[in-house]
Amino acid sequence: MSTAVELLALQPGDHVLDAGCGTGDMTARLATRVGPTGKVVGVDISETMHGAARRRDADRSPPVEHRYGTITDLDLDSGSFDAVYCER
Repeated sequence: MSTAVELLALQPGDHVLDAGCGTGDMTARLATRVGPTGKVVGVDISETMHGAARRRDADRSPPVEHRYGTITDLDLDSGSFDAVYCER
């Protein structure tokens, strides 16, 4: 796990946004940190990456949610996340 993830100090039950999740590699890793009581949402502006991530994580446990779009245009309430992971 990366130093950036360690610095987030995620706990079971936390809600995390993976901004620019690509194919979902880190989204899946974050999900293992927050466990089945947590929530991880990966968002990507690339339709190709979004589709690949959704297919890859369709049956993942704990589950993750993938959204197509930008982090500035998510239909989520303010304060929905305990942490945001963003790379590159």
